[in-house]
Amino acid sequence: MSLKELKDLLFYDPKTGVFTWKDRGARKFGGFTGVSFITKAKRWQATIGIDGKNANLGLFTTKDLAIAARKTAEVIWFPGVGNTGGVR
Repeated sequence: MSLKELKDLLFYDPKTGVFTWKDRGARKFGGFTGVSFITKAKRWQATIGIDGKNANLGLFTTKDLAIAARKTAEVIWFPGVGNTGGVR
């Protein structure tokens, strides 16, 4: 996927410097709950909601590493809940 195609699927928030998926339909093109690209850092960020707060799991050089961190956090924080691995 080219950078232009990726930008077409994402919404950029200039205040935070964060890209998020425009809609749930975009997720089928590689979107993943709790994973976003941080433009200023040029890294992928993984987050998870715990007790009503958003916990930062870190910044990663690749999207795959961020997804792995998110999946691991889901298993640790929500064991046996039928984790979907972030895919909706």
